[in-house]
Amino acid sequence: MHTLFDAKNIRSPAIRLCTMRKAAVLLVLIVMVASALFFPAITGDAKPNWVVIDKVLANKLNKSAPWDNIEVIVQFTRLSEANKALVSLRITPMHTFSAINAIYFRAKPEQIIRLSNYKCVRWMEYNEPLHYTLDKSTGVIHAAELWSMPVFDNGTLVSEGIDGSGVTIAIVDSGIDAGHPDLDYGKKVILNLKSDSNLVWYEVENSDTSSGHGTHCAGIAAGNGDASGGRRRGVAPGAKIVGLSTGEGLFIFNALGALEWVYEHTRPGSNVYNIRVVSNSWGSSGEYDPQDSIVQIIEKLTYDNNVVVVFAAGNAGSDDHDGHTNTVNPYSLAPAAISVAAATREGDGVADFSSRGMATDNFTWPDIAAPGVKIWATQPRRTLISSLTDGDGDVYYMAISGTSMATPHVSGLVALLWQACPSMRVSDVHEDYGGNASYDAKGYWNMSTTRIHEAELILKLTADYIEPTGDNGVPQNRSIGIENKSYDYAQGYGLVNAKKAVALALTLQKLRESNPNATVFDAYKVYKNITMHTKVCVDGMLQASWKGDWAQFVMRNGSVTHTNNEAFLKIPENTTALNITFSYNPISLDNGITMGRLVLNLDTNNDGTADETISGTSLATISVSGDSLGSVCRLWVEGVGFSALKRKGPLDPTSGEYSEAIIEYHILCTLFLKPNTTTNITAEESPIYHGWHFATDNKTYALMEAFNLSAAVPTRALIQPPPPPKPKPLWPIILLIILVILFIYYLQRARKRISALGQRVLKRVRA
Repeated sequence: MHTLFDAKNIRSPAIRLCTMRKAAVLLVLIVMVASALFFPAITGDAKPNWVVIDKVLANKLNKSAPWDNIEVIVQFTRLSEANKALVSLRITPMHTFSAINAIYFRAKPEQIIRLSNYKCVRWMEYNEPLHYTLDKSTGVIHAAELWSMPVFDNGTLVSEGIDGSGVTIAIVDSGIDAGHPDLDYGKKVILNLKSDSNLVWYEVENSDTSSGHGTHCAGIAAGNGDASGGRRRGVAPGAKIVGLSTGEGLFIFNALGALEWVYEHTRPGSNVYNIRVVSNSWGSSGEYDPQDSIVQIIEKLTYDNNVVVVFAAGNAGSDDHDGHTNTVNPYSLAPAAISVAAATREGDGVADFSSRGMATDNFTWPDIAAPGVKIWATQPRRTLISSLTDGDGDVYYMAISGTSMATPHVSGLVALLWQACPSMRVSDVHEDYGGNASYDAKGYWNMSTTRIHEAELILKLTADYIEPTGDNGVPQNRSIGIENKSYDYAQGYGLVNAKKAVALALTLQKLRESNPNATVFDAYKVYKNITMHTKVCVDGMLQASWKGDWAQFVMRNGSVTHTNNEAFLKIPENTTALNITFSYNPISLDNGITMGRLVLNLDTNNDGTADETISGTSLATISVSGDSLGSVCRLWVEGVGFSALKRKGPLDPTSGEYSEAIIEYHILCTLFLKPNTTTNITAEESPIYHGWHFATDNKTYALMEAFNLSAAVPTRALIQPPPPPKPKPLWPIILLIILVILFIYYLQRARKRISALGQRVLKRVRA
């Protein structure tokens, strides 16, 4: 009897046909099983796989008609399988986000439901509309002091101040008017990008033509203050900016595209712009989910590229100050991001509108706070926000409120930290967590994606907790967090303190020169030692210098405004004379004639009137009387004889034209001091003051506040040499020797026995 596949049976045509049919049936079954596994059958009553669908999309599916097209972003395990799945459902991809294996497309509800059952689908979310979360504040967080606070190491000047130099901040927002004097297109804003509907990026000077939100945020983070004589500088005036405009209608698709651009251009070894922080003053009102595409790209930016991601906590806190509900922007809750609450302008409370977390769930709390109420900063000329906001008649600045304003304060501060400590990295410290449905409580502390960046840890350790007083928005109850510091659901760990944070960052960098494994906690134990008052030899003189832009702006209705270029200098004791060099390049017309001139006015005795006037480009020596010593000198620039220059307005052509003349000027002040004296020139906290810098050695000394890195001595636990290695015990070696001897002994005995046995056998054979 033969089996089915016996050679003789196969030769029979009937058997061969039967075999082919069975093989075909078997092949069909294999294909059907594979299809069931990877491409679910299309049926009219397909059920959604709610496990991979976020709540906003689920709500949208339940409310949509069968013929509606819904915009979705789907993350896949592999893009190769994703394309096959979309083809099988006749879905056309519109954009691929390769950084997180996601595809954006429009599809009918039934197609989306079927796709949810594919094994290759990781997460699905609706392309939800997002919202933007809308001088003195830099002093409130102690940033202004740092710009002229020198850094010494073993008596050698390392830096004349910390202002963010060498670091670039990416601003993902409505756009930036880089033609603004404070944002210097090509110098300050080194790249200003806007995208079309297909996320194709192109460069423009002004990408903020109808919102104004992004321009204001950029000025807070790193504006140079040129249009205000330096008074309204951003937190990191020495940093550069890369702008990514998501447009006025912000959706997840646009935001994800911008963050992916940042990710692709900050890969290790490819970060040509040295983008170290990305600022995001926008968000959603949904719930936090670690699977969301924005959270995924935040994690990749932080953990893959070592970029610090800063997010606004949101402006939905007005209706609940008691912590009954969570109103915090869900994207800001990603452990890899820094969530920023809004403090009052003076830093003595939490803003009424600032979003709060749930009092019983510390995972939903903001991380830290920064000023966010009535913040004066750059405004784009004649855009949506500036047209709706009351100002002081200055077309270059406006005051608005929101966690949007608090966020760039922190982004600028992070730039200062990067300048102070280029070795910062992701820490081994996990985000505060008391149990949250988004994570497995048992595995949370072992997850790599719940760690925070060292920048966030530094900000938390050095923040000033705002105590509850009266109705200042601070809850009465608090929790104890890292290093026994207080934190709560409204302000997190408190108001950021730039001076203390930079001191800790400088200390960390110094410790890592001798010990690359030094941690933030090691530096935290000793960082307070490096901030001190110190005497410095100054060659009998001090200097202060700055540049600015004087501008005349004529609106369509004929009204004329000028920039307010007031600046202030503290005239210290022991001053004998003040030299001022004032220079600028006048505007030249086509016929070669120059237009107008600038004059510099000085009020040295603080009586409100000009005591000295410098006209044109010149050097003037001002005698300083005894009444002026220890007082403040006010300087301001005025324009004389200017007619308006015509240029197109920043809005659409139907809005008419405005007239604008801008002239850059430079001021150098040299202060001469009495010899053999000690003069106190401690930096002022307010950004309206320009700080004095010193020169070479002589017999005159300046007493100033400075950072002294040589005082960053590690604690005894860190500097103790490792104990000598304990002598290894000898018993394992002795035991090994004994075993070897026994082995040889028994081997020899075995050989003798075998030899004797062989001889006896041989004798018997012979017998």
